[in-house]
Amino acid sequence: MELHQLRYFLAVARHHHFSRAAQELRVAQPSVSQQIQKLESELGVRLLDRTRGGVVLTEAGQAFLPRAQHALEQLQEARLELEELSGLRRGHLALGATPSVGAHVLPAALAAFRARHPGIQLNVRQAGSLALLQQVAAGELDVAIAILPFNEPTLEALPLFTDELVLAVPPGHPLEHAPSIPLRALAAEPFVLYQEGYDLREVVLAACRRAGFEPRVALEGGETDSVPRFVAAGLGVAILPRMVAEGMGEPPWVRLSEPRLTRTLGLAWRRDRYQSSASRAFQALFKAFVSERLKPTLLESK
Repeated sequence: MELHQLRYFLAVARHHHFSRAAQELRVAQPSVSQQIQKLESELGVRLLDRTRGGVVLTEAGQAFLPRAQHALEQLQEARLELEELSGLRRGHLALGATPSVGAHVLPAALAAFRARHPGIQLNVRQAGSLALLQQVAAGELDVAIAILPFNEPTLEALPLFTDELVLAVPPGHPLEHAPSIPLRALAAEPFVLYQEGYDLREVVLAACRRAGFEPRVALEGGETDSVPRFVAAGLGVAILPRMVAEGMGEPPWVRLSEPRLTRTLGLAWRRDRYQSSASRAFQALFKAFVSERLKPTLLESK
């Protein structure tokens, strides 16, 4: 039995699908299938039932799952303790971030971290907050920058900054130079929405419904940097983080009022797991980075 076979099994069990597991692991699907077959052959039992829609755990697979998770967690703990002995000259940091943070905040912070600790291998995943928190809880990420608060008792959180949500409008739009606009005034506007799975999509839909209307969707399925470009092309308006609006430079954006929409972001990690020197060093650096370089920008008036 080899470690990568356990990782492959856990990925397939998590996704219930060989292709999705292979995408996460960044390997070819046949390799995943072959290694699972070798694992099943060595154990003498079938762990997964293959179906047309994906895979499901057999009774043996369900029994083996927590033991495989525990084995990898124990090895991870041992690896982290050994990394401490190297004094950050080498090591590994698995970090998660929401797409907006990953695109507009994280690059500069990681550059500063790399300059201080060039021997640390970085692995960065970008996803919605819910997915990131699940990966931290599962031990797949050391720490994540996610939207707070959350309901996950195994995780600890440190709020860092509040980001305003603003309205992006096409150039020349009648609202372009408005000092602010109440959300209810957008009932007749066509909206560009983020794709499903993005936290901001649900935040926007919920806010519009509380304001008394269902947004008229002109386009949906956008990602962090494509949504502002769709707006700039005149396809509709969009509610997005101020850090994204300012980072793109266009389209023009307007503050929202009644209500003012914000989100709080911070660090999340497992409270019951050993935190490596690399993880603690990144958390300290990112906290200082936010305080010195990000908060002043977010607090400035337009």
